[in-house]
Amino acid sequence: MAQIVSSEEKRKLSWVQRIGQAIAKRWQREPASHTTTLGISQTSLDDLYNHFFDIASDRRQVYADMDTMDDTIDEFAMALDVMADYAITGEFGEIAFQVSTQSGDKLNRVDSALISSLLDRTQMYEKMTSWARDLIKYGDEFLQVVIGMDDRLVHRLMYMPPATMLRHESPDGLLINRPDPESGEGYAFTQIQPGTSKVVAKFLPYQIVHLRWRRSGGRKYGRPQGFTARVAWKKLQALEEALVMNWLTRAFARLLFIIDTTGLSRVEAEERIRAFQQRLQTTEIGSGNVGVQNMSIVKDIFIGKQFISDDRGEYQADNTDAKVLDTTSSAFWNMNPIEHYQNKIITSMGVPKGHLGIERDINAKATLTSQDRVFARRIHQLQSVMGQLVLQVIELQYALLARPMPPLKVEWVQQHSEDMVDRSQAMKNFAEAAQIFAGLELIDKDFVWQYMLKLTPSQQAALRQRVPQLFPAKEDNAPEES
Repeated sequence: MAQIVSSEEKRKLSWVQRIGQAIAKRWQREPASHTTTLGISQTSLDDLYNHFFDIASDRRQVYADMDTMDDTIDEFAMALDVMADYAITGEFGEIAFQVSTQSGDKLNRVDSALISSLLDRTQMYEKMTSWARDLIKYGDEFLQVVIGMDDRLVHRLMYMPPATMLRHESPDGLLINRPDPESGEGYAFTQIQPGTSKVVAKFLPYQIVHLRWRRSGGRKYGRPQGFTARVAWKKLQALEEALVMNWLTRAFARLLFIIDTTGLSRVEAEERIRAFQQRLQTTEIGSGNVGVQNMSIVKDIFIGKQFISDDRGEYQADNTDAKVLDTTSSAFWNMNPIEHYQNKIITSMGVPKGHLGIERDINAKATLTSQDRVFARRIHQLQSVMGQLVLQVIELQYALLARPMPPLKVEWVQQHSEDMVDRSQAMKNFAEAAQIFAGLELIDKDFVWQYMLKLTPSQQAALRQRVPQLFPAKEDNAPEES
C-alpha cells in the first residue's frame, strides 16, 4: 500500500522518489477479502499441495515423516508396538531368544559365562524391543560399540540417531576401511551435526552395528516399514483437518430471516432489511451506547409478524418469517474416504487389523488365518535381523579377546499360546502320518527324527540314551547319520 505523505514532505522528495510514489499509488489495490466469491487462489492451492501431498525423497526427510506419523497416527504407532512386541517378547513378557551352538550342543561353562555377561553389560534383553521398533520405524538402526580400553570388553551399545549417520561403501558394496587420520577420509561411518554437513565423529567398521530393514538392490540404507504409507498419511491428515474445520464452522444451523417488503421500492426494501439486521445484531450497552451482539444458538429471537386486511375483510399474514438453514453435508457422516486411507496405512504396515484392536471389516476365519501366516513370516524376518545384531556383537567380543568362537545361532522361542497350539497340532499330524508310513514299512525311525520331527544329531543321541530299550544299538557296519 502506498505511503501517504504531506505536501511539505512531498517537496523534499527527489523526482525519483516522487515517481515511485506515483507508480505505487497507481498500482495500489485493496486487500482481498476471503469470501465465498473469491475462493482459493492458485498460490493457496500450491501451498495446500506442498503441505499435504508433496512427498520428499530425502532420507532425513523420510525419518522426519516417520517421527511425525508415530506421534500423530494411532494405527501407525500401534503397528510398530505390535511388531516389536511379537518379535522380541514372549507371551508373559520374557525375552524370547537364546544363544546356542549351531549343532544344538550345550555351551561350555566359559563360553556360556562370556556370552551371558556380554548380554548383561550391553542390556540387550532390556533394549532389544526398542531397537526392533526403531528399526522397522526408520529402516535403519545405528549402534555404536563402546569398548573398554583396559579389559577389551564390550561395555555398551549406544544408540545413534539415523538422521546423523552416513554409511560409506566401495563400488563393490563393501564398507570402506582405509582410514587416513590426516585427511579424515576412508572411514566406514561418519556422524554429522543435524541440519548441517559438519562431521562430528568418524568410525571404523567394527565400531558401528548398522541394521537395515527391507533393504533392496544396491541401496546403502534400509527402508521403513511405513514408507509407502506416507502418501496416504498426507491425504488422511488433510481429510481429518478438513473434517474438524467442517464440524467447528458448519455444524450449527443458520437462521434465514424473510422480511416482507411488499409495496416498497428497492431502496426502501434495502433500508428495511438493513434496519432489521442492525436491530438484531446490536445491543444497548449504556445510555446512547450500543455494541455488537453476536448471534448464538442459546439466545431466543423475537420478530413481529403483521396481518393485513384484504378486500373481503379477511386478514392475511405477511411474508415475514424465520427459517432454519441446514448447512450440514455428507462429510459429517460419510467416513468412507477416511477409512479408505486408514486401510492403506494399515496395509502398508503389514499388521492385521485384529492385532490392532480394530474389529471393523474382519473377514472370514480362513482369510484371518492367511493374514496371520503372512504376519508371522514378517515377524520371523524381524527376528532374523535382530539375531544378526546379537551374533555380530558376540563375534566382535571373541575377536577382541583373541578367543576362538564356536559356531553359534540365535534361537527364538514360540511367542504366544496360539503359536504353541498350532505347533502341537502340526507335531500330532506328523506323528500320525509317521505311524501310518512306518506300519507300511515305508520309513524308519531315523527318517522320522530327521525329516519329520527335525531333531538334531545331539537330540537324537540324547533320546537314545533316555530310552535305549526302544532303540537298539546300530551295528558296526551301519551307515552313519548324515
